[in-house]
Amino acid sequence: MSKEFPDSKEKFPVRMEIEPGFEEYIPQSFKDDPIGYFDREGKNVKPGLTSFKPSGEIKEDPTAVKDFPEWKNPRGKALQIVAKRVNVKKSQVAKSGDPFYEFSVMKRVRSLGLPAPEPIGKVGIGTAHILLMEASTWIKNFGRYWRPAA
Repeated sequence: MSKEFPDSKEKFPVRMEIEPGFEEYIPQSFKDDPIGYFDREGKNVKPGLTSFKPSGEIKEDPTAVKDFPEWKNPRGKALQIVAKRVNVKKSQVAKSGDPFYEFSVMKRVRSLGLPAPEPIGKVGIGTAHILLMEASTWIKNFGRYWRPAA
């Protein structure tokens, strides 16, 4: 687990923003403990181990993107969720200073009618951040393997 991601037993205020229309899908167990849920229920999308740069910074973290179990609303409609733990020291996130930069980009891309995951929500816990998105309905390429969309 990354140093930037607090242990689920540590108590920090949870800041959760869910997009309209998706609030009823969020299970209480996720609301109560987003980090613990991420660790317990999420299945790594990419195989492998976390690798580090010589400086000690994370180079690649296959544990950062996870498939969650199917979430259902009260009427039984299902939603397949992918969650991403944000590394605030990498790439455009670091340059922008916004831990939810990727969330904003997904919304912008979708507004242009281009394929991108549906942004579902964003969660901040202390210095940790999680993005929630609907699993893509188009073919996904993660790492070195292809998986057809459901």
